[in-house]
This record gives sequence, C-alpha cells and structure tokens, in this order.
Amino acid sequence: MNKELPTQSDDLFKSRRALREFCIKNKIACPEFFVSQDFAKISAWAIKHNKFPMAIKAEDGVDEGNSYLLKAFRELPECFDLIKAKAKDNVIVEEFIEGKPKIEVCCLKGNIRLFSQISLEKSIILKHSWRAFPISLPAKIAKEIKEIIDKFKPYCENIEVPARFSFAINRGLPVLISADTAILRPEYNKDWALAANIPPILEETGPYKCDGICKVVYKRNIDFANFNPETLKSVCAPAFILYQKCGKDLIVFLKHADAEILQKASVFAI
Repeated sequence: MNKELPTQSDDLFKSRRALREFCIKNKIACPEFFVSQDFAKISAWAIKHNKFPMAIKAEDGVDEGNSYLLKAFRELPECFDLIKAKAKDNVIVEEFIEGKPKIEVCCLKGNIRLFSQISLEKSIILKHSWRAFPISLPAKIAKEIKEIIDKFKPYCENIEVPARFSFAINRGLPVLISADTAILRPEYNKDWALAANIPPILEETGPYKCDGICKVVYKRNIDFANFNPETLKSVCAPAFILYQKCGKDLIVFLKHADAEILQKASVFAI
C-alpha cells in the first residue's frame, strides 16, 4: 500500500482536507486552503489571503451542494452560516481557481474512461450548469492528468463505482479541484445511453468513444406547472435526446455531431 494514502481508504473521496493534504504530500497542484469550525479563524485566513473570489465548502467532500463562491468578504458570514446549518463538521475556505476550461475525468478501476468539459453556475452556488463529453485534450495536459491520477491508483483499483476528478486548467497546467466517487450521473444511466445510441459509460474500462458530442444541461428552479415537454423538444431540436425532472431542476440530454448545432440547442429558456 502506498504510504501516502490515508489510513482510512475512503478519506480521499469523503474529506476535502484529506484530499488537499494528499495532494501536498504528493506534489499535486491544488488550491491553497484553510480548515476550521471557527468563523473567526476562517475569516482571519480569508482576510490574510485576500484574493477573491474564494470557494467555501463543507469539509465533507460528498456534500457537493454545500459549496459556495465568495466574490467579496461581505458574503462570508452568510455562506458560513448556510454551510453550518446543513453540516456540523469543519468548513474549508480555499483559493478559487478561475482557469478555463474545467475538466472532469471519470475513472473506472483506476483507468481513465472519459474526459468531460464542465461549466459552473454563474451564481453563488458551485454547481454544474452543463457537462459535455467525450472531449479530447492536448497531449501534454492529458499526460499530466494521467500522471496525477496514477498517484491515486492504489486506492481507485478497489472502488466498484466511478471515481471522478475535477481539474481547472490554469496557465496550461491542471490543478486538482475535487475528487469523489458516485454512480449518480444521468449520463451513467443505461437508458440514456440507449436513447442516444452511445456506448454505456460504465460497461467498459477503455477510452470512451461515440459518434458525436453529448451534453448534459441543467436548468435550476423550474416552474413545472407551466412546463411543456413538446416546447422543450422543439427548441432543442435537432440535438434533443431526453429530459429528466429532479426536484426543482430540469436535466436535458443533448447529442449532435456538429458542435455549433449542439451549442445552439443548449442555449434555451424554460
């Protein structure tokens, strides 16, 4: 077993602090960070760091929804209280890497299966607004990402569900932002793959290939009382595949071989 791995094998994907500490020990680029339960200590670090925007999150890395973007110091008390209202553990405040693009890497048994490009909501909440896949990366960046993920391989090989790593490309270098394990991605669903006539993502372990570009688009806080599926299909044609309601959110799955057509289809209002 790699001596740099945490004592508890799940820690890397459940604790943002454990992930950051692992990165530091293994010389993997990651955001500067500070962890505490104490608001005064969190705010003191933010004042000393003084580089906005920053990200503030629950230390529990599984809680993706408990993450916020601080554009100014005055937003810190509200975001801290929002996190503590949902989670009683530590809070982590960290440098927000604004590099573009942002890349998500899906791994199966420690092997890279899929590269996706992701975009975040333009709001205080750090959630995906869309994901597009499969994408190809410049050879240099792909090589550097593989070298990083190989350092996690002793643990990833024993995981039965996908491991996902999110990177920001900053000044031409990949910076590891987060890592998690879960099967809850709509694009992992076999029915979605069948509808789009694409290979199931989770049934093979080699590099993912399909005859087009897929895009998962999220629309938040939808008034479904006035929602018309036929209108959605019309405005997203000819790239529309299917949609799914998830609470107050709408998830739309698109696919097309032409990137320009796909982009036009993904810019729709509900």
